[in-house]
Amino acid sequence: MVSGQGGVAGPDLSNIGRDRTPAQIEQALRDPGAVPAGGTGRTGRGGRGGGALYPAVTVRLRSGETIRGIAKNESAFDLQLLAADGSLHLLLKDQVAEVVHEKSLMPKVEASPEEMRNLMAYLSRLTSVPGAKAPAVASEIGPGVLFADIAHPKPGSWPTYDGNESGNRFSPLSQINATNVASLAPKWMFTLPGAPRALEVTPVVVDGVMYVTSVNEAYALDARSGREIWHYSRPRSQALAGDAASGINRGVAVLGDRVFMVSDNAHLFALHRFTGQLIWDAQMADSHLNYGSTSAPLVVNDLVVAGVSGGDEGIRGFPGRLQGFDWRTRLAFLDHPRSGRARL
Repeated sequence: MVSGQGGVAGPDLSNIGRDRTPAQIEQALRDPGAVPAGGTGRTGRGGRGGGALYPAVTVRLRSGETIRGIAKNESAFDLQLLAADGSLHLLLKDQVAEVVHEKSLMPKVEASPEEMRNLMAYLSRLTSVPGAKAPAVASEIGPGVLFADIAHPKPGSWPTYDGNESGNRFSPLSQINATNVASLAPKWMFTLPGAPRALEVTPVVVDGVMYVTSVNEAYALDARSGREIWHYSRPRSQALAGDAASGINRGVAVLGDRVFMVSDNAHLFALHRFTGQLIWDAQMADSHLNYGSTSAPLVVNDLVVAGVSGGDEGIRGFPGRLQGFDWRTRLAFLDHPRSGRARL
C-alpha cells in the first residue's frame, strides 16, 4: 500500500524512501524476506534485525482448507491470520493442523536493468509529508461491513458507539442475566501503555475484532483472547486547550473496510480495519484556534459524522462544527443549517 492505495497483505510503502536506503530497497526486491543489509535504515526504522515484522505463513486447517497469508500474531493457543485475499481469520490452534513459515509472500522481482532503475527511482522517493492529507480512496480494499449490519447488529456484535443506531445501549443477549452475573470473572486484560489518563472509550466489536482507543491511537484486538492484531498511533498535538488537551478519546466507527476515529487536533481519519494502515485524513477545524476533537464518530448510510469539542470550556462552535464525510472519498457533505449542501 502507498498513501492509502493498493493491497493490504503487503507492507505500507508510503515512507520506504525515508526508512530504507536504496541498497536495502533493492535487496528487498531481489531477495524478498531477507533481513535488510547494514542493519537499520536512514531513520532507524528500516532494518528490523529479526526478520519480517509479520511472518508469511501457509496454514493448513483440520477441515482441509489451506490459507496463505501474514501471521499478525501467533501464540500456543491462537493465530490471527491476514490472508493474501485481504480477509482476516481468527483461528484457535485446535482448528489448525499445520503452520508452515515462509520467507515472504512477495515473489522475487524479475525486471530488465531499465525497469529496475525506474522502480528504484520511484520507491526511493516515497516519503509522506507530515500533516499532509492522504489521498482519497473510493474503492474498498478487502471485505467490508454494510451499514445494514450497523443499523441492525448481528448477535454478539457492538458495531457503533451506543451499540445500535437508537443510542439506548441495550443488548438483546441473554446468556448473562440476573442469576449468573455475580459469577463473572476476568477472561483477559489488555493494557494501553501510552494512555495519558483513564480511558473513556466504548469498545466496538465487529466480526470478532474489538477496537479500542486512547488519544491519537487505536488497537484492534481478537475479542476472544485480547491478542493484538494491529496498532496505529500518531504524536499528540501540542498547545491544545480543553478536553482534547487532556488526552480523551471515546472510540471509533466502522463502515466498509475502514475504521474511523478523530485526533486531538480535530482531524477525522480512516484506517483499514484489518491492518490499521492510514487510508485518508480530513481536517475538521484549525487546532491553532483551540479546536480539538474527542468523540466517537457515527455512521449514517454513506456518511461518517464527527465534530469538534470544547464548547463546555469556552471554545465556541462555528458553521460546520458537525460534519459528514463520504466514507470512501472523505468529501464533506454535511456543513451547517444554512448551507445548500446535504444535511441530516
